[in-house]
Parts: sequence; structure tokens; C-alpha cells
Amino acid sequence: MGGPIVRTWYVGWAIELRGATMRSIDSVVFVQRQGVGDWVVAQTNEDLDEGDVIRTAVNARAFMQFFDGSTALIFPDSTFRIIRSQQGRFQPDRYSLILEVVKGRARIGVAPAEDPLQAFVQLRAPSTQVHVTEGSYSIDASGDQSQVTTRRGVATGYSNGAVASALTGQRLVATSNRPPIGGLPSRRDLVINPVFADRDGDTPADWAERDISEQDPPGEVTYHPTAGTITLARRGQGHGETMIAQNI
Repeated sequence: MGGPIVRTWYVGWAIELRGATMRSIDSVVFVQRQGVGDWVVAQTNEDLDEGDVIRTAVNARAFMQFFDGSTALIFPDSTFRIIRSQQGRFQPDRYSLILEVVKGRARIGVAPAEDPLQAFVQLRAPSTQVHVTEGSYSIDASGDQSQVTTRRGVATGYSNGAVASALTGQRLVATSNRPPIGGLPSRRDLVINPVFADRDGDTPADWAERDISEQDPPGEVTYHPTAGTITLARRGQGHGETMIAQNI
């Protein structure tokens, strides 16, 4: 009896590692094999394996294709890792693909699965793990916050013991030490804290005060937290610039 049981288990669970191919676009892309050692410049067309990490230069992009037909477009100044890329040896419809955006942005196309119940595709970022179905997704990892936008499909994020989803045309946000938030509109503000709702001491959070005055006194910036407004005042003479600003 032991022989048939062992053979059945082996046929059902035997897996093989699958690779991916990468094509660099625009400029230089670097590869770190198995996530260790030195970074080396990738070839124009490079074969990648499970555990490999790529990093794009500030003006470079990379296009990747995986064994199941899924794709990834890695944007400039981004770091991307293949955590798992496995397929059943005797049951090819059983497979697992786990990809991580360590930093930066990527657009992921998840190919249709012959048996969706047997296929497992997951996107990871520093603050969340997101299960995705067939479709198209954008993922952005910056600091302690990650955002996944669903162009088509369903994204389900897990972090801090909570779950949130983003359907087609929606977005989910995951921040370290906070439950994820799903069902948000896909469009988002490019300006952080645009109505000055958050404070950083006496100034609006994420904004920096700047003043260029030819003659004293310098310009003044006054924050009115109740109204969520800013007053700019200049009493000096000559050319001057008083402002609050942030990089986009």
C-alpha cells in the first residue's frame, strides 16, 4: 500500500523551478543573483531564476515574462525580486508565482490560468502581501506605504491581521503598522496633504517652507489648522519669494 500512496503524493506535489526572461529598455538594468553578491549589468536579453533581483537605473525600464505567460514592466529607479517561480512537474496547471517590488513601481499582467483554483499569484511589497487574479495591476512601494491599483481583476491585500480588496478601477493602500484600506478610487492626488490636514509641528506635514528675500525681514508663513489654510506675508523690499513646496 505504501508504494502507490507515495507515488500518488509525488505526482501531485512534485514541483520544478521555472525561470523568467528579461529585456532591458532605455538604459542600464542590474542583476543580483539569488539576492546575494555583486550587482552586474544585465544583458539585453537575460534569463532570470527564482531568487534573482533586478534594479533599474533612474532612466531605465525592464520588461519580464514568466513561465505562465504573466508579465512585469519595471519602471525606473526600482528594485524587483522573484521570490517564487514554481510549477508542478506532472500537473502544470498547479503553480506558484510570488513577485516583490522592494522599492519603486511596476505594472503586472497576470495571465489566465487553466485552473484558477490551482494557480497562486502573489505580489509583495514592504508593507503588504497581495493575492491577485487574472488581470492587470500597478504596484507602487515607497517608504512604509504600498499601493496597488487594479486596472482589471481582483487584488486582495493582507497586512497587520486585516484584509482589504481592490476591484477593477479601484486601489488599495497598505501602510506599516496599520490595517490596509481597499476600495479607493484608482486616481490619487499627486500632492501629499493637499488641504493641510496633517501637521508636523507648526507647519503642514510633507511641505517645506522656502524664502528668498533680498532684504530683511524674510517672508512669513502662518498655518491656520482650524481652517486648513496658509497665510503668506512679505514686508521686505526688493525681490522676494515666500512659499511652501513639495517635490512631486
